[in-house]
Amino acid sequence: MIKWTVETRKLSEIKPYEKNPRRITEKGLNDLIKSLELFGLAEPIVINRDDTIIGGHARVQALKRIKGKASKVEVYVPDRLLDDKEVQELCIRLNKNVAGNFDFDMLQISST
Repeated sequence: MIKWTVETRKLSEIKPYEKNPRRITEKGLNDLIKSLELFGLAEPIVINRDDTIIGGHARVQALKRIKGKASKVEVYVPDRLLDDKEVQELCIRLNKNVAGNFDFDMLQISST
């Protein structure tokens, strides 16, 4: 099993994964910027040992756009370099693994 550690990286050192299958929309990015300005970075950015993003492409893009942003960010880093096949699978799993569904009745009650 891969062990993960929390490390700090400069935003300028973090590289996008060129095979990232997720496309980021301008609306989605703007919504994320609002969320980051309100709550900060509540979900970690996951990178490979070579500083390539595995999970968090949109968060990195949004952080780079926020005025007065920090130049450094905490990231999760594996204890070994993941190969391309592992990166591709993890990239998808980080965006797709869902262990449940929303209870929309509860969400409606909570928002009133």
